[in-house]
Amino acid sequence: MKRSAKSPDFAAILREQPATTLPGNNHKNHPVVGHVGFFFRFGLVGRLGGVFKSYININIFISCKHLTKSMKTGIILIVIILIIIGIYWFRSKSKVYEKAPIDFVMLESKTESTDYLPIVDKNWLKEIELKYAGKEWKTYPNEHTDQSEKLCNDVYRPWKGEITHSEFLNKMTKEQRMYFALINFESQTNNGGVYQFLFNNSELSLITLEAMKAAKMDKLAADYEKVLHEYFGKFETIQDLNKQFQDDSKKWDKRWNSFAEGYKELESTFEIENYFYDEDYVKEFQAKMVEFVKSNRNGLMKIE
Repeated sequence: MKRSAKSPDFAAILREQPATTLPGNNHKNHPVVGHVGFFFRFGLVGRLGGVFKSYININIFISCKHLTKSMKTGIILIVIILIIIGIYWFRSKSKVYEKAPIDFVMLESKTESTDYLPIVDKNWLKEIELKYAGKEWKTYPNEHTDQSEKLCNDVYRPWKGEITHSEFLNKMTKEQRMYFALINFESQTNNGGVYQFLFNNSELSLITLEAMKAAKMDKLAADYEKVLHEYFGKFETIQDLNKQFQDDSKKWDKRWNSFAEGYKELESTFEIENYFYDEDYVKEFQAKMVEFVKSNRNGLMKIE
């Protein structure tokens, strides 16, 4: 059939018309998108409008579908986060803290006695002094270790744990409690640091500060007091601190459990450990322990 002169050859025009690429889309040479302008010019919107409309609807559907997936992912993440927060909140509220030790050994005790004083010869202290006089000092044995063997280790041996450590020490004299606190601090710190002392002998943590002051260990006492402030929190006096524990130990329970679960990094302990193991300081510490014994002999031994 011969075409009318008034009827344009659409196929030829389409072949000759250059393709147009829309920004942001990869539709190069697409017969619909590339020739939208042509279709409008020739009044073919009615014929091809359905095709173009379908194309737009498909793109909108795909975009909405992608948006829905993103929204679903976001909602799922929010739900998961809320569940985690809920579990953490529930566990923190329902956690039962282990009861923290508050039976501290204090300087004064209502049950103290002289029942645990070791019996020594009247010349015992002098004999030990002469034994090491003029000899080169060694970390062990020496005058301090010989004294502590008799005054501390021999006293500990009969104790089998039938009463608590605090109860046992509270039956001794005030001088014995201070001496035992210093001996325990020395041995535990040498073995595993100040943290180990606080963990294994928390009942001695308070009286140890007073013992250090009584033994004129000024630098150690000042540094150890910083440790106690980090360990317990700020306090004015040992007595006030003890009353605080007796009245309400909930906060201390929480701190103690965190500590017991592995909080070993008490930064203030590093200051002590930086010098406590040095030979010069060990010698100084032991010399002050020897002097403490000689100055408090009546409260540490019975002399025959």
